[in-house]
This record gives sequence, structure tokens and C-alpha cells, in this order.
Amino acid sequence: MTFALIIAGLVFGGIMTIVTIVFTIINLANSRTNKALGWGAGFLVSLAVVLISVFQLVTRVTEKVKNGIDWAKEQGSTQYGNYNDDETRKAERQEWLDSLQLHNMVKYEDKVPADFYINKPPVKDSNGITTIPFLYPYLIRFNDVTNTGDLVMEDGDSAFVSNISQIAFDQNFAIIKVDNSQSPQALKEGKTETEYLLYDLRTRNYESMPNNEKLMDMADRIGYTGPKQMQYLSDACRGWIDYTVYD
Repeated sequence: MTFALIIAGLVFGGIMTIVTIVFTIINLANSRTNKALGWGAGFLVSLAVVLISVFQLVTRVTEKVKNGIDWAKEQGSTQYGNYNDDETRKAERQEWLDSLQLHNMVKYEDKVPADFYINKPPVKDSNGITTIPFLYPYLIRFNDVTNTGDLVMEDGDSAFVSNISQIAFDQNFAIIKVDNSQSPQALKEGKTETEYLLYDLRTRNYESMPNNEKLMDMADRIGYTGPKQMQYLSDACRGWIDYTVYD
């Protein structure tokens, strides 16, 4: 039964149910028993049409809801399943590594270890942190729970910038958005929930700006030539992230 017929059945059946009830009552009031029985039978038929239409409508709606849920699950599973596919993740990692190699700092051109930009599968440490290559000699220690990362040196664990949520860079500078909202320690130290930093990759010094507009203005003035739109670390480092697929 098509949806249009179901609606027509509901409307027609509903009208006829009301009409048959009214005429049944009128004929009973006037002692016209035979006519009342006829209208009563019509009432039962009309009521049956309504009930069948309601049943069909509920069935159709339930099927559509179920199909919609199944489709959403399939889309989500496909999306994150693709991200978790080994070849897809490898390609995502290589895209990031290629971008890094195009921006190697001049002072380190002959000092980059041969295996620094090798495309290797991600490995988490005991704290659930994944170490990801950045511009040599920097690394990003990424936390896929908070979707933020710390900027560290290859030979040390001290973070030069913590809780990075977005980043863009050229050969000399990185523009950074910091999200301290999930770091009780940072907030305890008096830091704001959001920070905008211009980081000099050569000297390891940085300037803090009150907003993104001021950050872009400062970046222009000091000669930053990289992208003006920062990228989320969770996107840039997607090849190193295990996405959870929920049933």
C-alpha cells in the first residue's frame, strides 16, 4: 500500500466512522432498529479501514526510521573505516610528511636523519600518546583523547608549546592556536582557555596574541609566508589516529 493510499484510508475511514456513528445514534433514537444495524455495520467497516491504515502508517514510519538509522551507521562505519584502513592512513601520513619536507629549515638541511620522515605506522606510548614528525628537529606528541598536541624536540620531552589544537607553518615560523580548556594544569597556571601564538622555529621564541586577527597581522609583518588558515591537528595527523567505530 502506497503512502498516499494510507493517508486516503485514514481520512476516508475517519470521516465515515464519524458519519456512521452519528446516523446509528439517530436511528436508534428514532427506534429504526434495522437502519441502525446497517449504519452500525458501516461503522465497523469504517473503523476497520482506520485501524488498517494506522497499522500500515506505523509500519512504514518504523521502516523508514530503521533504514535511516542503518544508513547513518553505515556512513559512520564507512567514514571511520576508511580512515582506519592501512593504505588510507599511510597515504594521509605521507601527505603530511611531504608537506614537512618542503619546509625544512635551512639551518638543518644537512642534519635531518635519514629516517626522520620515513612513513612508519603509529605507535602509542604507555600514556596513549603518539609521537608524530614535525619540522626537524621538532616532534608533536599527540593526544587523541583531547585532540591536542605538544611541540617537543627530537632529543627531549620538554614541551615548547602545549595543547596545540590548530597549526600552520612555513620554513621559519608556525602560527598556532592553543586549547587549554581540557588542561587543568594550564588553567591553574593562569593561562586562558584559548591562546594564539606566533612561534619562531629557529629561535624557539614565541609571541602571544589576543586573537586570530592580531596573530595574522603579526605573521604578515614578520614575513610569515605559510597558509593563513590553520589546520586542526586531528586532521593534519589523521594518518596516526585510530578512529573508534561504534556498533
